[in-house]
Amino acid sequence: MNRFQILCLILPAWISAAALTISPTEAGQVKSLVGSSSDLSSLAIDGPISYADLKYIAGLKNLQSLDLSKAEIAVFRANDEYYPENVIPSGIFAGARFTQFEFPSSARLVVEDAAFAGASIEELFIPETVASVGEGAFAGSAVKTVTLNGSTDFGTSVFADCTALDNVSLGGLSTLPARMFAGCTALTAVNGAENVTAIGDRAFRGDAALASFEFGPSLKSVGTEAFAGAGLEVADLSQASSLTSLAPRVFAHNAALTYAAFAPALKDLGEGVFFGCASLAKVDAQVTEIPDYAYVNDTSLDIASAYTPTTTTIGSYALKGMDQVVQLNLYPALEHIGDHAMQGMTGLESIDARELTAVPTLGENVWNGVRQDLVKLYALGDLADDFESTAQWQDFDIVKLSTTLTIDSEAVKTVSAHFDGSDIVIRSAHSPIAEAVLYDTAGTLLTRIAAGTTTVTIETSQWTNRIYIVGVTLADGTRATSKLIRK
Repeated sequence: MNRFQILCLILPAWISAAALTISPTEAGQVKSLVGSSSDLSSLAIDGPISYADLKYIAGLKNLQSLDLSKAEIAVFRANDEYYPENVIPSGIFAGARFTQFEFPSSARLVVEDAAFAGASIEELFIPETVASVGEGAFAGSAVKTVTLNGSTDFGTSVFADCTALDNVSLGGLSTLPARMFAGCTALTAVNGAENVTAIGDRAFRGDAALASFEFGPSLKSVGTEAFAGAGLEVADLSQASSLTSLAPRVFAHNAALTYAAFAPALKDLGEGVFFGCASLAKVDAQVTEIPDYAYVNDTSLDIASAYTPTTTTIGSYALKGMDQVVQLNLYPALEHIGDHAMQGMTGLESIDARELTAVPTLGENVWNGVRQDLVKLYALGDLADDFESTAQWQDFDIVKLSTTLTIDSEAVKTVSAHFDGSDIVIRSAHSPIAEAVLYDTAGTLLTRIAAGTTTVTIETSQWTNRIYIVGVTLADGTRATSKLIRK
């Protein structure tokens, strides 16, 4: 017998050992049907199996592909052990070496906790027949692509620390549980994100390659640190009209984040929401309170987008480390600045407090690290006296101004404002008026007018206020503030 004839005899046996399809007639037959095929690389099962069969399969070290799409998992009872039907038990395939896997097609299949944790599966499709997937079911596995569906109930940390995972299709899934994709450092695409209504705590924490995420109009909640340490470049939640609050540190430590936007319904930002986002340049949000630690070390941020005319409270450490701020404008609505809120604002040169009607209260050590004696604080009349007699404020170089004096180190430009009946008439003697704003004494913005002329008239008959604050910005950038009393 020549070598070719010998090879022809051996080859069919080798093929049957490497790839095998078996059809058990009852559960518990897999071991006997597979036999001594220790080098088995592919196994497909058409028929009933049980926990004992799954346990045996898990021990096949050379298995690369497991197809259970035509299998049915039956009840297993032996001694004190009991495993119900249609259940892939906890940890049964943890660390398994097969790279391909197909789920049983039987309805209401349950995948228990850590069932495939650390497994070598590379591509995963979870069909609608899977009723639930337990905590950490695929955590730490080698999976690269995942396709989910909206009918399955997923537990926490299902794909946590899957460092090879780069593409996810949510397939209509609307709720993302806590830590679902945390630590998936290669994740770049989440398809179907626009349909998500709830994102759990730390769902994408540490996903440094995730540069974008589509926040859709159905979004209602975002949990603590949901995207902390991710790679988002833009966080546009402007379509999420049902989102009213954010949990703490949602976008903390997103080093590449440059812009964030929220719908008007969002009123409460969580503590430390943008902590350590050094590239963040602008935030569009209509909130009245800046939470504690909100913008710590956000050294690229335009202060005008963080602190606006509607801000009433600046939380503790909220603007800590913003050393690029040169001028700070204090608006009438501001009531309180928290502990260490402005710590490290070492570039500060001036504070414009002319629009204030009262001195804001301060927490402890608000200005730590700031050479207050080198910072000019501009205030009007009696309010300047109040600043001079208030702890921490009194440490600034306070400049007392009249109601027509503008802040300009090179020239003084006169702006006048007075009542003419119910009209407020504003005039500039030199530079045209670029903008005029009108506030009540509570700091509420009543109107804002873009002009371009040297005279502006504001009709006030629609309001019943007796006292108004008028703010004027001239075309050359200088500003003036007046307090007017209607007689």
